[in-house]
Amino acid sequence: MKKKKGELRKENGIWKLIFGSSIIMLFILLSTMPAIHGAPPGNVDSGNYVAPKHYTKIAYYNFNKIYVYQINNNQNYSYVWDDSGRDKKGILNNLTSTNEKDNNINGNAALLFDEDVRAYVQVNHSADFNVSGSFSMSSLIKTSSESDTLIICSKVDDQNGFSFFLNSGKLACTVWNNGNSTTIYDSDGSDLRDGYWHFVAFELFRGTAKLYIDPSPGSYGEVESTSIPYYPGNNTNPFYIGKKGSDYFDGAMDFLYFYALPFTDLNPPYIHRMWGKENVGYWPMDEGNLNETMNFVNDMARSDFNSYGQVSNIDNVAYASSNSFGNAAPGTHALQFYSTNEMSDHGSVVINDNNNYLDFDCDSEEDDLYIEFWINPEDTKYNQILIQKWDWIGNNQANGYRIYLDYSPLFDKYELKFEVANSTITTLTSKHNVAPGYWYHIWAWSIGGNMYTHVEGGLSANTTDNTTNTNGIGQTGNPLIFAFGFPLWYATLTPDWPFVGIMDDVVIGRCYPR
Repeated sequence: MKKKKGELRKENGIWKLIFGSSIIMLFILLSTMPAIHGAPPGNVDSGNYVAPKHYTKIAYYNFNKIYVYQINNNQNYSYVWDDSGRDKKGILNNLTSTNEKDNNINGNAALLFDEDVRAYVQVNHSADFNVSGSFSMSSLIKTSSESDTLIICSKVDDQNGFSFFLNSGKLACTVWNNGNSTTIYDSDGSDLRDGYWHFVAFELFRGTAKLYIDPSPGSYGEVESTSIPYYPGNNTNPFYIGKKGSDYFDGAMDFLYFYALPFTDLNPPYIHRMWGKENVGYWPMDEGNLNETMNFVNDMARSDFNSYGQVSNIDNVAYASSNSFGNAAPGTHALQFYSTNEMSDHGSVVINDNNNYLDFDCDSEEDDLYIEFWINPEDTKYNQILIQKWDWIGNNQANGYRIYLDYSPLFDKYELKFEVANSTITTLTSKHNVAPGYWYHIWAWSIGGNMYTHVEGGLSANTTDNTTNTNGIGQTGNPLIFAFGFPLWYATLTPDWPFVGIMDDVVIGRCYPR
């Protein structure tokens, strides 16, 4: 008999072993999963980037679409949408859109700014931009202008605020507070007015300001760091993109992200790892459609629609209310997964891999896999696979990556395990106890021949663990699956390890842009 939703499956630590024909049934199920080609039916809101929710949403402008709003049937204005969901649309002034964009960014367009016609984007005043704590701004810019001052964004009056800009081609940011000002300036850096695309970012965290330019493998792109005595003071002026007073930007700009940083220590230091296409995928779980005919969750990092998640066994998947999060994971919805005693009857999300963009085929010291997500597990008394892109190729041999909860009946506890495989399997076991019924924020990454996990939440303190990985990550070709997987390779048996609980905000990408 099928169990009710939310009812825990109790097996007293004994896993059902399914022999012979069950394996055939398993592969039939895989082969008959819905193919994911082109856009799913219905109105799918698939933005190109939404920052992971451990950041506070302030405003994200991707510049991929320009909207026209009509007033009284005779007056129009154009604007770019705020993809953070906080409705801070930006009004365009003398701006045009171009298909010319950085190849690293999976978007449709950039904005062209011309200082001769005073082109800029104006976002009406919002108290959210009056950041009194840690925050960051980032953008992609391209310019060959000869102007000494080129404004990326600003919100400032004559006493308070900030301005992010190029000073004679060098990246800089000035902060004002009650008439006092301080500037961080990349004095020995390259002149960015070279006609090429550059990723630029400013970060202010606990009194330390940093500038970043063009992260690359092995480097976060940090070019300058200094301590400053204060944060920007409040003002009621608009937030401008490409303008401050009589100074303007001159060139192309592709996205501008503005977000607050958490007050907790940033460990691991991943602030600017994820941007544009290098996210690979971001599934916030609340951007999709969950009903009897259209069962999917959107990938907010890509616009090709090949990476939305197909929900399997819709009867065992439901939205969890944001009220369940408390202070853990802000958002509208998460997905709650249920399971029954039958192997074929479990909730999961399947993301196809038509062009292998979710594979991280690499040698041991060239891996740069990054995974981040939230979970609130239930107590099932058995192992639970959380995320898996895995291909068993023989006894104890596999390719790919996976994260799962390993249940110990002897100690009645769950250990978080992160594995990567390139024929040989390397396993990292987190020392953070994952107790059922609590929210956990989990990071796992493999880079430079080393694997790491970082876990926050539950009853234990934050922990970071690592081990050496000598294998790399082999290409699989199998789909990426949330909340279910195929745990073991044997000749005749394959136990079932579905996840039971709530999952939110899955991010899978590369640690550094290539």
